[in-house]
Amino acid sequence: MSSGAEPLRHELNRSFHWSRHDGPFRVVSEAQARQYDDDGYFVLEDAIAPDDVAALVAAIDPFEAKVEAALREADGGRVFIARPDEITFSTHLVAESILLRRFTSSSLFADLAADLIEDVTELARRIAKTPPGILRMKKYSINRAAEIQGFRTIPGLGAETDALLHASGEVKEMQGWIRTDGVREAIRRFEEGG
Repeated sequence: MSSGAEPLRHELNRSFHWSRHDGPFRVVSEAQARQYDDDGYFVLEDAIAPDDVAALVAAIDPFEAKVEAALREADGGRVFIARPDEITFSTHLVAESILLRRFTSSSLFADLAADLIEDVTELARRIAKTPPGILRMKKYSINRAAEIQGFRTIPGLGAETDALLHASGEVKEMQGWIRTDGVREAIRRFEEGG
């Protein structure tokens, strides 16, 4: 779709229309916005400073260690597809860490939302101002309602399928391209059919 042409609509799409992003922009360049409109992605180089990445990893690692320990004690050493030292899910960390909460509500994400998803900006600001205890309770009630509807089963199925796909030869080949040639070259090779 790199031509900038209007994407084809699904037959059931009666109202959605893609709006191209013209700026002014807070974070992205005009070229990045154009690539986002044409291809659905762009790379935001050096978005997070290495020291900040290290601090985020240090904040997440203790939670991840608890998940790993719980998985080791679980019946069969796994929960759905989660397995220690392989696939783990540490969830709702922003409710547990001020650093992670500040990071996820930082101007980087607010500015990206303003640049690319205008309607989200105000919602993100309102959510960021909600006290963690209230967010936790709202999330809990939403999750309970979803569980009653079978929500836990659906992500498990999706995650299992995703895990199986990541073990496929095609995905391993793509991962090899990324390791040897980088993400951009791997995407180019993929788009050209290998």
